[in-house]
Amino acid sequence: MSTDLQHLCDESGVGAEVQADHLPMHPLLTNATPEQALRDALHGGEDYELLFTATRDTQMPRSVGGIPVTCIGRITRDKAITLRRNGNAEPLPPGGWEHDL
Repeated sequence: MSTDLQHLCDESGVGAEVQADHLPMHPLLTNATPEQALRDALHGGEDYELLFTATRDTQMPRSVGGIPVTCIGRITRDKAITLRRNGNAEPLPPGGWEHDL
């Protein structure tokens, strides 16, 4: 997810703020530590979730293809990509699989 978010923001000339507690967690992550689950949600998961943006006033469906639609953050005017957790914002560097272009 973080790599795709970086691409999306770079191409659009924007930044983003991701809310850690809003990230959907795959059921297999229930046995992981909270840090490992967060790392996997941020830097993996392309095989079961889609990342997209929509304007604030867009009427979003509750699900797409049986997968719940979840708001995980917001797009910002600055070009920083941050992760907000425990009331603090920290840089969110991209990580995970990089597809050959």
